[in-house]
Amino acid sequence: MAHSNTYTETQRLARPRQQHPAERYRRSRRPPPTPTDKATAVVRTFLGLVFVTSGLNGFIHFLPAFSVTGQGANFIDALVNSYFWPLLKVAELIVGGALLFNVFAQFAIFLLAPVTLGILWFHTFLSPPGAWFAWTLLAAEIALVVLFRKQLKQVFMPSDKVDEGKVVHDDNLERE
Repeated sequence: MAHSNTYTETQRLARPRQQHPAERYRRSRRPPPTPTDKATAVVRTFLGLVFVTSGLNGFIHFLPAFSVTGQGANFIDALVNSYFWPLLKVAELIVGGALLFNVFAQFAIFLLAPVTLGILWFHTFLSPPGAWFAWTLLAAEIALVVLFRKQLKQVFMPSDKVDEGKVVHDDNLERE
């Protein structure tokens, strides 16, 4: 019997078939990324980069300082000459890193909310030329809240209604 270079029927069936790119998601625990996941990643990365850069700039000073006059300059001087400025910059670094690396990103959104509002109020009332960027930060943060709405749903529920995602009624609990 001569040896042929063609596959026998058994060899052909035993050969691993080509895997469709979407099939790897069917076998893994993670669902394939959706456009919402991609939008979340883009907005989260944008905010993370902005706050990491701002936090680093508070210590290393690699970006030029923006010019502020009048009451805005007095406010910035008061912040820089107090304990609050280093605290703010460390918080921006930590929370920006959390957003960049998607570690506690939902918690980071809540920590950034007062910082973003402070930036918005400063640029709206004391230094209007930078207000457009402050509004951009606020829009990005609101977009993240909307994009993370499923994960943040339990945060906005009353505490007696939340028990690992299930509605709990405390009618049957004994009162002390």
